[in-house]
Amino acid sequence: MGPTQNQSVKLAFVAVAIAGLVFVHPPMAATLFLTALPPDNPLPPALPDDSPEESPALTDAAEREPALELERTNELQESAGDMDDVNLAALDAWVLDRKSDVDSRVRQTDQECDYLTLVNSLRQEQFTGDLDEIRERGVLRVLISMGRTNFFFSHGEIRGFEYELFREFEKEVNKDLSPSQRPIRVFFIPTPFDEMMDKLNQGLGDVVAAGMTITPERSKKARFTQPYIRNVNEVVVVNREVKNLNSLEDLSGRQVYVRPGSSYSEHLNKLNASLAANKLPPIKIVRGDPSLNTDDILELVNSGVIKITVADSHIATLWARALPDIRVHEDLAVNTGGKIAWAVRKDTHQLRAELNDFIRSHRKGTLMGNIFFDRYYKNASWINNAISPQDHEKLSPLEDLFQKYGDEYGFDWLALAAQAYQESGFDHTKTSHRGAVGVMQILPSTAADKMISIPDINDLENNIHAGAKYLYFLREHYFNSPDISPEDRVLFAWAAYNAGPGRINHLRREAALQGLDPNKWFYNVEKMAAMDIGRETVEYVANVNKYYVAFRLGYERS
Repeated sequence: MGPTQNQSVKLAFVAVAIAGLVFVHPPMAATLFLTALPPDNPLPPALPDDSPEESPALTDAAEREPALELERTNELQESAGDMDDVNLAALDAWVLDRKSDVDSRVRQTDQECDYLTLVNSLRQEQFTGDLDEIRERGVLRVLISMGRTNFFFSHGEIRGFEYELFREFEKEVNKDLSPSQRPIRVFFIPTPFDEMMDKLNQGLGDVVAAGMTITPERSKKARFTQPYIRNVNEVVVVNREVKNLNSLEDLSGRQVYVRPGSSYSEHLNKLNASLAANKLPPIKIVRGDPSLNTDDILELVNSGVIKITVADSHIATLWARALPDIRVHEDLAVNTGGKIAWAVRKDTHQLRAELNDFIRSHRKGTLMGNIFFDRYYKNASWINNAISPQDHEKLSPLEDLFQKYGDEYGFDWLALAAQAYQESGFDHTKTSHRGAVGVMQILPSTAADKMISIPDINDLENNIHAGAKYLYFLREHYFNSPDISPEDRVLFAWAAYNAGPGRINHLRREAALQGLDPNKWFYNVEKMAAMDIGRETVEYVANVNKYYVAFRLGYERS
């Protein structure tokens, strides 16, 4: 059964949040940031917005690479049943960025691909040495947290507060080397926030750089450097509609949504102990979807999908400048005077000492530290928040159609809606420069193929039907292995909708050769997609998945 009219209104309201989510989703688009830029490639001073490229489902056969044609044909012949009848031109192509950009922006050079392959091997290699051994290897592995202030991708460049600090550290640690000493190269390995400490102690990284607050619980697992940001308060942030919140006790019985593995959760638990001592109901702590970081959660608070969260004061203050419907309660802090630092293994004394020497001249309050901090935490002009009131009304009239074809082809209708939002923003009048049309941005040749056979995709219902049927075709004929989870089958189908099924299966094989899991998209096959395709497909899947999370949250709340 579909949602009620009241639920529809609430779901439409969710669209406000996702209208502005135009950056790469940090935890899930991790591949794009596996490495630092070469030392001779400085960051540009400006921080412009980074809007995603248009990404219709398919392109013409002429844009396919001949080198993979035989491979794709073999794949089709190996598939079951009526696959021999598939029109390759319509159903087995992929979208490339504009031809003029291929050599300069999307395609990696052989040298860059070799370098990224090295990073993939580094992320699997266990090593627990200290600074002397690190220098012998010439590699420092930084487990990095993704975020639009911390470490992100914009216009072909890596940017972020932590990123710039470690680029400076790389320069400092390589000064005045003797002829026998090997320079250290910093490699960044994007890692899920709640896995960082374990991977550090397993020897899969040397430093954790994640804007991490020092807590007693974390200090049991690793040793922290000197803080590079001090006096951080963890403050309550609410949607503007939330009223009657004058003290921390007023959180009693309310739902607070926080990033899993964060210190926010730890400190809310302490607050709950205090509430229990006063015989008050506990706060309902909701540990969010692991794919969402604090930035994402703040955007969902802005939309009203989430009502209350907790964030570091400097992050909350920054986003309050860009998100008009959040309110930062600086007077309501679940923790005060926090210290943010890097973490290392407890036995790496030399590395910690070297990092501490660097922090003394680069922490917030120093000249260099303030330059970096102000660049990312004081100026909100580079945060694109393209919230449009018109998006309120776009989802509601489409819900019945998404429900109908979601049921017919075995998809959560919210997943279809999320993909449609990524493709067209629910704008059925949209036509891409490649000829893809409508809400689902599907090519007429794809819809006309006998495996899809949906006429007149200029009709709204037929367009959604064709998109859903094509997504079903991709999932069932290319990603139907029992080794692939149901969730990853959908993720792979989304990737194939954007980049072509033959290419995605090719990347799965490449992932296996690199020691990655060919049956998982995030943090595995998406890494190979970033190396081979560029950012478009990685960003496409990340965005659709995030929109799906946002829609689902709104529906559950309603």
